[in-house]
Amino acid sequence: MGLTNNQEYTFAIAASYYPNFESTLESITVTPTWMYGDLSGVISDPNGNALDSAIVSVGSLSDTTGVDGAYMLRDLDPGLHNVVVTHPSFDNNNADVTTIAQEDAVVQNFTLNPKLDRPGSLEADGFGQNVYLTWRTAGSMEIGCGDKLIPSLPFSDQGTNLGMGDEWDVAGGDGEDYTYTFYVFEDMTITVDLCSPITDYDAKLEIFTADEFCVYTSTGYYNDDGPFGTCPDSPAPFTPSFIENAMLTEGVYYIVVDGFGGDTGNFEISVTETGGGREFMANQHMLDISLEEQKLISRGVSSIDARTYVSDLKDIYFDNNFPIGLNNNSDARSVSLRTSTSDSLTGYNIYQALLSGDTLALATYGEDTTAVIAVPENYVEYCYYVKARWSTDYGELESKATPIACTTPYLGGDVNSDDMVDVNDLLSVVDFILQIELPTELQFRNSDLNRDDMLNVADIIMMIDIIYGSSARTLASSTESIAELSMRNGGGTSLLLDLAYDGFVRGVQFDLTADLSDVMFGSPMLNELQEGVMINSSTLDDGTTRVLAVNLQGGLLSFSSDGFITIPVTMNTGRGDHVKVDIDDIQLIDQNGESIPVNAKGDGSVALELIPMQYALYQNFPNPFNPVTEIQFDIPDMSAVQLVVYNLMGQEVRRLVNGEIQAGYHRIVWDGLNDQGEPVSTGVYIYSLTSPSFHSTKKMVLLK
Repeated sequence: MGLTNNQEYTFAIAASYYPNFESTLESITVTPTWMYGDLSGVISDPNGNALDSAIVSVGSLSDTTGVDGAYMLRDLDPGLHNVVVTHPSFDNNNADVTTIAQEDAVVQNFTLNPKLDRPGSLEADGFGQNVYLTWRTAGSMEIGCGDKLIPSLPFSDQGTNLGMGDEWDVAGGDGEDYTYTFYVFEDMTITVDLCSPITDYDAKLEIFTADEFCVYTSTGYYNDDGPFGTCPDSPAPFTPSFIENAMLTEGVYYIVVDGFGGDTGNFEISVTETGGGREFMANQHMLDISLEEQKLISRGVSSIDARTYVSDLKDIYFDNNFPIGLNNNSDARSVSLRTSTSDSLTGYNIYQALLSGDTLALATYGEDTTAVIAVPENYVEYCYYVKARWSTDYGELESKATPIACTTPYLGGDVNSDDMVDVNDLLSVVDFILQIELPTELQFRNSDLNRDDMLNVADIIMMIDIIYGSSARTLASSTESIAELSMRNGGGTSLLLDLAYDGFVRGVQFDLTADLSDVMFGSPMLNELQEGVMINSSTLDDGTTRVLAVNLQGGLLSFSSDGFITIPVTMNTGRGDHVKVDIDDIQLIDQNGESIPVNAKGDGSVALELIPMQYALYQNFPNPFNPVTEIQFDIPDMSAVQLVVYNLMGQEVRRLVNGEIQAGYHRIVWDGLNDQGEPVSTGVYIYSLTSPSFHSTKKMVLLK
């Protein structure tokens, strides 16, 4: 009706009746309001100069700035919109802007920085009220992510920027998209993944065939059917974020990273062959620009339009090849995004991400890509991101940021998380090592002081150094000799361990393996008692017995050639049976907290045999016999023993044993021959066992 917004109008209505009557007039007063809102502003460079040819877009609506840098987006729905600004020579920028249904446009100005390489792969690790940060040099590439057929395609920042996703009908989304050409020479099945995604949000991987692929330029859409055709409506054939077992026939494919809501940041793409051919190639040069212009002219496009169109393509694609061949693990050639030849890296700014507003935590200089930030307390999460500082034609500017990396510092050795390391923590780790208790993931992390993903005596030694304030383990070991640990039978009632080493020992740990149905180990003991030394053992779930000894006061363990550790044993075997005991996983820690190289003497095993408690001589068997019989006797300790056979006249017939003999259960066979090797005659014979403290005789009969 041509009404003016915000001006009050009164409307009235009456019913008309024949021939000339009207009802009472009914009126209403209204004030029209705006249904849509406008958005305007100026796009400028860091020096405040207006930028020409910047594209400002909200969804499918866009405007291109002129020499004054101004833009206008009209008739936007009221509410929040993500406004994205792109320019061929500058980094994209975006902001969330709320438009209002009113006459005046909402003003949102943007400043675009030149394209600057950003740092990548930020990692944070917290330990002892310090946060340790590491990141990749700005603009670097990262090749390889595991044993891949193609190790990886390069960072997206060195890839092909396809522009905004909302201008890409097939890919969709509203963030920056990047693509790489992928040539398949034989039918094959592959898996494609973001092997190290460094993004602010979830990115999506897609694979397009040449017919399905579609790119929007300022002169129209490009696809295989012609420069100004329309994009297909069907989605890409492989659209999961993780493309697994995609079956590809011979041909050209485009691997695409589709960004949702912003710049995808730094990442790698890995390609792994899961079946099929053994030859393919990937690069980031999608189109031959010179051939493209000739192809357009041959299709009837004027040379001016073709040159304009190809110029658009040059803004989208890099024209340098980046081949990655089969199993090529060589360093990749870097492709920089920077647009100013005078740009130089001056350092990095590290920001702490806070709900109340981010703050600069540290500034580094030069190309150092590490930083240590002291934090006020442990067990609190701290989050950071890094920007590269560049000296440019516009002065010193910051690159885009890495994604945020967070960590929660903790105190090493603080098993119970009370922010102090004491004997309670120490005893907990002992229980973990002996598997009396199982640590939680947090307890394991705090206990594994040397970060070798194992809990053992070395971690205990380091914890003792923390408790007693020792810094000894920062020193190198003073000896290069190898220790030797050996086992021997302690008379059937114990297992003796000997240690030969010309240095000092602070702790020892080892495992004993035996058939527990035949033998049971008692509590281990040091042969030389020492104050402050703990020695303990425990039977693990697999039947292994773990022994641990450590000086809890930070001192050394005493040992000598006469013996180191005695372990009582209880045997449940038959007379004369042997039980094999093996020693494994021996760990010795020296005075500096370092592991000592150690060998187990022999084959690392010993045969235990039950030892009799007293002397005994048993009846021969069989009896009567012809021509062989067996005589058994028991010796409780090493002794000089004589076992002699006599005839009834008291004359010696055969001396079977004469000399020192080990303690144990013994068996001797008499073959019926005398000392001259002659067979004896049928009759009754007497055999006698004699030692300095024992004598016994028995009769036997030889019957021919």
